[in-house]
Amino acid sequence: MICRTIQTRKKFPTHQSGYALLVKKLFHGAGRLRGEGAGYTELNKAMTDDPWSPFSSENDFNLASWFIRRKVAKSHINAYFTEGLGSTDSRSFRSGYILRQHLDILDPFHEELV
Repeated sequence: MICRTIQTRKKFPTHQSGYALLVKKLFHGAGRLRGEGAGYTELNKAMTDDPWSPFSSENDFNLASWFIRRKVAKSHINAYFTEGLGSTDSRSFRSGYILRQHLDILDPFHEELV
């Protein structure tokens, strides 16, 4: 059994001496592995085999990165492609919706890419 003990010092107003009392709390199972993150192994292998995954190329990745850094709205990303500004080569995304799906693969918990 894995336990984690956390010691904290608390001062109780009713304590006559005014000294802090040491309180211990046990958290059973703290630090225990809960299993592999869903799809982590597959994602790690895919990224090793194809460093631009889930994007189709370095240029595709760079365009997506530019959209994200500039905080371009989905509607403007859609307009970019519908107005023919995007090149005609094969892209892994041609809309803000598909770009968001790719970002969900890279950051499923939305911790890094906002």
